[in-house]
Amino acid sequence: MTTFDLLASILVIVISAFGVFGNTNIIIATIRKRCFRNKSGLIICTVALYDNVSLLCSFSIIIRTFRGVVIMQHECFKTMGFCFAVQLLSICALLTLALDRLIAVSFPCWYTTIRGWVPLFFATVLGAAISIPFMTLSIVNMEPDHTIPVCSEGTALPRSLQRYGNIIFFTINISIIAIYFIAYLILFWRRASRSMADHVVSASLRIHERAMKSIAVFVFVFCFSWFLSQLLASQLRMVESGTSPVVFVLKLVMICSISFSYSHCYYVYFWTSRDYRAAFLEQLRCASGLKIFVTSNIVMSSRANAPVGHS
Repeated sequence: MTTFDLLASILVIVISAFGVFGNTNIIIATIRKRCFRNKSGLIICTVALYDNVSLLCSFSIIIRTFRGVVIMQHECFKTMGFCFAVQLLSICALLTLALDRLIAVSFPCWYTTIRGWVPLFFATVLGAAISIPFMTLSIVNMEPDHTIPVCSEGTALPRSLQRYGNIIFFTINISIIAIYFIAYLILFWRRASRSMADHVVSASLRIHERAMKSIAVFVFVFCFSWFLSQLLASQLRMVESGTSPVVFVLKLVMICSISFSYSHCYYVYFWTSRDYRAAFLEQLRCASGLKIFVTSNIVMSSRANAPVGHS
């Protein structure tokens, strides 16, 4: 294992561990708190679940790297091909979340009549409609097995389809940014003319405005991380020397940015959402209390079972 492999693996493990911890907290908070089980909250919870799957897939590849196992393309596809399909589901959920926010600020009264499961169902169907045909084409066009230097979502796919995979992600990311931009324009316009709106619409817009802040930061951090990783990947293809310090740093930043894009959701919501922060802190206190409770019970049980000395 080279120095780069070792350092990259350690950093990815650390980032992924924080990511799994954070995403799990979001899932638990959504299950525990009814207020988070609204339309956008269910999508955020689903994205956290998808991100955990992606991070756990990365763990399996890192373990193989640590063990010095030669990675074959077909073996990589079994793990990271599935991971790529999950990421397609995840980014379709983010696209649905953007559409959800656009509808919420454009038609606040009609938005309240939409059932909570509808956006999540739409996100799942859209993700399946894209990922299933794409993965089927990947299996059909699979090349003869060969070794690959790095196992990732991109290298797991057949070379003939790698470009199309990037185009899909690029198009959806651009669409997400454009939808949020339009949603913010509508929100600012409605806020400027709030005095003309009735009380119910005005109150609804204030709620959506608060929700938009956390969701927008979360989504834009994801998009920025993805675009950064793609930019670095394109630069690395043009660099001839693979041993220079610059190439080493670029590779490291690229790998870490990919892991970070699936690890940041919890930390964004912790700092930007008062409601989520309160729920997360409550869960941390409950976890600490449970640890103390279990430890004290073990100590008391040990003392009770200890043999009594004879005088």
